[in-house]
Amino acid sequence: SYVQVTKNYAAALDLVAQLVGMIQGAGFPTLEARIYNEWGEGLLRSGEHEKAFSKITQALALAREAQELRLEALLLNSVGNVLTASLNYREAQAYIEEALFLRRQLGDRHDISISLLNLGGVYSELGEPDKALTCYEECLHLKQETGELLGQAALYNNLGNLYLRHGELAQGQQYFEQALHLTREVAHRRDEAIVTYNLGYAAWWAGDGAAALAWVEQSLQVAQEIGLRIMLNYGWNLRGRVLLS
Repeated sequence: SYVQVTKNYAAALDLVAQLVGMIQGAGFPTLEARIYNEWGEGLLRSGEHEKAFSKITQALALAREAQELRLEALLLNSVGNVLTASLNYREAQAYIEEALFLRRQLGDRHDISISLLNLGGVYSELGEPDKALTCYEECLHLKQETGELLGQAALYNNLGNLYLRHGELAQGQQYFEQALHLTREVAHRRDEAIVTYNLGYAAWWAGDGAAALAWVEQSLQVAQEIGLRIMLNYGWNLRGRVLLS
């Protein structure tokens, strides 16, 4: 989509609004739903969560009108992601669980894995690590079946964060190391910056300042090379905390 390619969300939203005006009520509910979803996704990326929720729920109603189950599942999941971004985790859980139910009926393993990944994140935020772990492990199994290495790396990183959050440092570090191996294998620099930061954070939490600094320097180097500002900010902050400790 134009939004994804250009990252110019304001211009993209103007175009989407024009498209909606052209086809609204013209008898194409599926197309109208997809355009509302694009509108909502653009608003979400712009940080306008309430407006995003409004547009994507409009899309959901249209998908249900058209009896498009695959699109309905996608939109249920999207509403859940908006609610997650808004920190409304319990409401997000309900939408993503409904999306997962439909996706299991439809049988698309990739779509099922997306909902499992999102639901695991919600359970983690709700302080339900056992349920999060169940979601992540099933999702990882699906990613391994399809040979999706980057997806596996994301799951290992999420599992590392889950164990780290609950004080199981050794297990968390092990998962981060598996994630790092795969991100380097597929040369995904953004995720490499994230995982090396997480390894630095885990080392710092374990009291190993030297290892923490080594990892955070790697993260900063990658973030600098690809211009990933958010990880530069995180890395500089962590390096300062390590040096002061």
